[in-house]
Amino acid sequence: MRTENLKRKQRRVLIGSALSIVLIGSLQTDTSLAADRPDFSGSWQLNEELSENPRDKMMEKMRGSGGGGGEEEMQTRLQSMAERVQELEILHQEPERVIEFADGSSRTIFTDGQVVTDDFAGGVFEGKGKWKGDSQVVFKSESAAGSKVTEIYELNETGDMLFLTTKMEGDGRRPSISFRRVYDRS
Repeated sequence: MRTENLKRKQRRVLIGSALSIVLIGSLQTDTSLAADRPDFSGSWQLNEELSENPRDKMMEKMRGSGGGGGEEEMQTRLQSMAERVQELEILHQEPERVIEFADGSSRTIFTDGQVVTDDFAGGVFEGKGKWKGDSQVVFKSESAAGSKVTEIYELNETGDMLFLTTKMEGDGRRPSISFRRVYDRS
């Protein structure tokens, strides 16, 4: 009986040790993945030559769909956004990323799924971000009125250009549009 109890204890110790090794190994893998992800910190200046103009894209879509309600409101929002995003200052300390805009406003995006609220151009949006693979941060937000916006942040291989793709889903009054802005590290 005593020998059997001793063998059970030894088995438990071995299983516990094996589980500890597996857990430590998985923690080290998660840490190395975070280390391989890009750091978006820095000052960024809009490269207008390489960027798509959201106002032009919206006007093109609205002409193609025969116009519709909300055109003036959308123009106001796009103008506000255009001024806001000329320059970005990003402080990225995983999982938090604080983005300060040219107009002095700022927003915080978390890559761990925390919900954040952003008051933008007269609308309040709630959203959350996450990593897509090891190179892109995807931030999806929605207003109380149902407007949906997806932003995808990505750096080029050398880290001196930031690509920001924005997708705005249509709501019946306004068409869906997608546009890409390119920023140079300044």
